Amino acid sequence: MKNLLCVALAAAVACQLAATAAAESLFGPQPNPTASPQPRRIGQVIVTAARHRTLLDETPRDVWTLSGADLIRLGAATAADALRFIPGAVVAQYGPYGSLATVALRGASSEQTLVLINGQPANEGDTGVFDFSSLPTNLIARIEVVEGGASTLYGSAAVGGVINIITKQAVSGGNLNLFGQWGYQGAFTRGLGLTFGAPNLLTRIDAQTASAANVFAYPAYGAFYPAGVRTNDDVKTEDTAVNVNAHLGSVAAGLMLQNDAEDLGAPGTASAPSGLARQIRIYQRAEADFDLPLRDGDIDVAFGSSGRRLHFYDPTPPFPYDTQGNATSRSAAVRATLGAGRGNVVTAGYDVRADVALFDYAFTGLPYAGSPVACAGLPVSHPCVARDARGAVYLQDELAPPGSRLVVWAGVRRETASGATPLNVPGAGAVVHLSHALDVTLNYGRSFRSPNLDELYYPGYGNVHLAPEYAAAFDAGLREHGAASNATLAYFGQDTENLIINRPIDAFGDVEPFNVSRARVRGLEFSLQRDVGHDGHAALTYTDYLRAVDLTPQFAGNRLLYRPSSTASLDAWVDRGPWSYGLQSVFVGRRFADEANTELLRPYVMTGIHVRRRINRSLALTVRLDNLENNHNAEDVLGYPVLGRTLTLRLATRE
Repeated sequence: MKNLLCVALAAAVACQLAATAAAESLFGPQPNPTASPQPRRIGQVIVTAARHRTLLDETPRDVWTLSGADLIRLGAATAADALRFIPGAVVAQYGPYGSLATVALRGASSEQTLVLINGQPANEGDTGVFDFSSLPTNLIARIEVVEGGASTLYGSAAVGGVINIITKQAVSGGNLNLFGQWGYQGAFTRGLGLTFGAPNLLTRIDAQTASAANVFAYPAYGAFYPAGVRTNDDVKTEDTAVNVNAHLGSVAAGLMLQNDAEDLGAPGTASAPSGLARQIRIYQRAEADFDLPLRDGDIDVAFGSSGRRLHFYDPTPPFPYDTQGNATSRSAAVRATLGAGRGNVVTAGYDVRADVALFDYAFTGLPYAGSPVACAGLPVSHPCVARDARGAVYLQDELAPPGSRLVVWAGVRRETASGATPLNVPGAGAVVHLSHALDVTLNYGRSFRSPNLDELYYPGYGNVHLAPEYAAAFDAGLREHGAASNATLAYFGQDTENLIINRPIDAFGDVEPFNVSRARVRGLEFSLQRDVGHDGHAALTYTDYLRAVDLTPQFAGNRLLYRPSSTASLDAWVDRGPWSYGLQSVFVGRRFADEANTELLRPYVMTGIHVRRRINRSLALTVRLDNLENNHNAEDVLGYPVLGRTLTLRLATRE
């Protein structure tokens, strides 16, 4: 596949240059296919906030969008890289590209932040998180982020909010785009996108391969670990996605198939590294969606399936081990959105999801033919297989009377999980249009997170008696939108109970999860986006986590694990004819790496700059310099240093 992509890239560049020259000679200059990134605008259509197409100014929710052009301009290898520029988002990446990357919203944990792919839940059934390294930005059309408790519409894990990743779709046939990217220590990424077919049946194929050695020296970090050289941190990935869009009469149908394969070193923490441990991981996802438009709404039916195979092994003496975990999730959803009078929209639906996890000889050091393994709380089986399922119905009513300055919504969800008491989850919100350019927003909702299969059934660790984490989330804010600028200010909070934490159960260091914790989060969130002249733009975000305290008696008053004091970002760019220039900078404040608040991580700033030159209407070259500060200790997780200053070249067609 690597050789195929390299040959295809070279051939496409030559063909694209020839085609452009021929087209210009026959028809004159062609329109520029590269649209500059645009800021969030009132009147923009979003789909995640109300679970149907909605105007941004008609939703009380704080919603942020990232376009495909944004992802390219930010130099993001994964969506997690770009989400650092969203207020209220905290990224945890365990090293360079390819390593585990998670995102948490508004002081919640990553398990309490729901990730969707095309509207279907993507958090893993066994771990409860979504690994953003499993979906490169080359496959993504745009991202919508809805902050605050959203369990009324989306169910489990939507305590901090929802991140909806929308993959590239087939829009028009006959399009081909390719790119090649070269970086630090021979890092090489190459990919292609191809769309073909008839207007009523279009297919898009996206493919990407990436590899990097990731060998680098890092300095000492206080008393946590000495200086050293990071090895066994290499990565090789292959990603393919197929999207089919069809019109079956009046029904719009879509199908997505995605495969992600990754082989990487797993060096562990810098304080206790392993030079031999490796991880092989394969994700396979499939989604189908059918949308029937109605006179005053639509009916949507969607199905999703995702599977993950994870093989992790470390042959290092004296305690070599080999573990394999497979997980599968299947989901289905039916949603109806109907107009119920002037300015009144009702949304109702049914969701169902089933998760299965296989734990095969985890941490035994035995080959895969040893004695049976017992799931926690379940009979002995070979191998250990754990299952869970849940279903829910929901109803939401949105009222925006014509001519009124008030928009309100209210909804409720009833969700039932296997062997658990049903949960009723209400929510409500309002927008008050004080003027044509200034809004007040208010939201309140109950949210929850169901325990994952690891917490319930993992051999020697799980607790089948766990209850869901339960939270009350609110926010109140101002939203200003002018011709050349947008600004938001919000005060938000979460009060969570039944938090699941690990407690020691014996003198040998074994732990077990229990519902014993409570937490309180309060914060301020600010953003400003402004056009600079006719061809420039700047965006500034700042989030201050005023309180993020653990209320568990054992740690009462302590700061919650990995919740920073504050975060901020700056993204600015300007276009000058065929040239584009940009600067991006991210700040992450102090945070503690343990519940006892004894291990404090220093704040960090990481800045990148880029210059882009359109060679012609179809070909562009981008040069990026990232981590100008050469800060190897700009780490999200203790013990996982990052690459220092890096230079990247990207040659692309039709981006």
